[in-house]
Amino acid sequence: MILLKILNKTDIKTEHFENEIKWLIRAFYKNEALLTESEEEPRLSVDITMTEDDLKISISKAGESFSKEESWDIKKDKEAKDILKRALYKCCNKESGRDLPWGTLTGIRPVKRMVSMLDSGKSEEEVFRIYKEDYYVSGKKAELCLSIAKKERELLNDIDLKNGFSLYAGVPFCRTICNYCSFPSMAYSAGEKDMEEFLRAFIKEAEEVSKMLSSRKLTSVYIGGGTPVSLKAPELKEFLKIITDNFDVEKAVEFSVEAGRADSIDEEKLCIIKDTGADRISINPQSMNEKTLKWIGRDHSPEDVINAFRLARNMGFDNINMDTIIGLPEEDIEDVKNTFRIIKELSPDSLTVHSLAVKRAARLNTEEEYKESPDEELLFMMMDEGTKASKEMGMEPYYLYRQKNMAGEQENTGFARPGKECIYNILMMEERQDVVALSCSGSTKIIRGDMILTAPNVKSLKDYIERVDEMIERKRMIL
Repeated sequence: MILLKILNKTDIKTEHFENEIKWLIRAFYKNEALLTESEEEPRLSVDITMTEDDLKISISKAGESFSKEESWDIKKDKEAKDILKRALYKCCNKESGRDLPWGTLTGIRPVKRMVSMLDSGKSEEEVFRIYKEDYYVSGKKAELCLSIAKKERELLNDIDLKNGFSLYAGVPFCRTICNYCSFPSMAYSAGEKDMEEFLRAFIKEAEEVSKMLSSRKLTSVYIGGGTPVSLKAPELKEFLKIITDNFDVEKAVEFSVEAGRADSIDEEKLCIIKDTGADRISINPQSMNEKTLKWIGRDHSPEDVINAFRLARNMGFDNINMDTIIGLPEEDIEDVKNTFRIIKELSPDSLTVHSLAVKRAARLNTEEEYKESPDEELLFMMMDEGTKASKEMGMEPYYLYRQKNMAGEQENTGFARPGKECIYNILMMEERQDVVALSCSGSTKIIRGDMILTAPNVKSLKDYIERVDEMIERKRMIL
């Protein structure tokens, strides 16, 4: 158990930095409870004292103490949070003997900060130095971040970021719910009875929102979920038709549909997707090992994935992404090598390598039998296998993001062959363009200079159906 005490005698509001401080401590001490008060004797105590003139951080345990003091003028220093995190990092690093691959960067968008630095006129050498020396990011991760930042700036050079918008529409159903997942989707069998009402609400939202955006150009479309192809073919056709009837998808630079799991893909559904005009799909195995697929709650086999991929290729889909996850339960390095060996044989156009991030609500985090954490060194080796496989397929990294509770403090990285990158992924993740979201759980984000206005949709299918008028008005307020 770790006890965190913060004594703040400054005008900075504690909530402006407390979450990032907790995230940083948890990154060093992965499997220990972090509390702000306790009657029990903690294994470690982390004490932070902030005044107008100085900062003191102390980590203590039986017989030892590690401390760091900094002088600052809080009224002048606009980087107080970074100073605080650097001092805390040095203390935790000294006590634990651990280095974190992403250093003090606790946010989910490490590339966004680097792009901002480059856009402000800083040189590549300067931002690389800042990441290594000021944020304590490893050389390997700083190089990865810089290569992606350069790629993103190149890809977005001809995109009308200010006047355009991107569209997300989510299907809140899956055939079954994977054990690692906590996305707000439901099994199709549980929601089928409400399908007609869901589509009626979705039509209303799409029609009203399209009117709000009638003067703006659509940049990209992404149909996600859930699993869109978990719908029956007629329902999928109607869902996609609602999009094409209300938005000028033909002028978009990209139209992506998550085909998702092999147990939901068939020729009829792929025909519907193709006829709609979608030019990019994802077929996501996560693993190509049968024991793992069963363990995480998937009903398909590796052979089903291979057959679904080949079917899509034979039907003319020439931009297919595949998703994988490293750190899945009981997988070793040979299992991961096998996954990437088969994927290389299939030769997709892009590959996304995720590090397992188990949310609090997911079964892997709530049932005792699933809670064992993968070895950190093994996770580094697994990530290297994904990087190596993508390079051998002629791909380069083009976007990246991180999550809380991520295995080995790693990252999720998208790799693609030149010209096959997903523009929506970059625009959404780096918050470079307005993204308007429809259906359950989508969140609309409107960029206004340094400020981002949000209008989240409700997560529950029942709430969405009953409150769709409210979802429309939320968007109207910020659009």
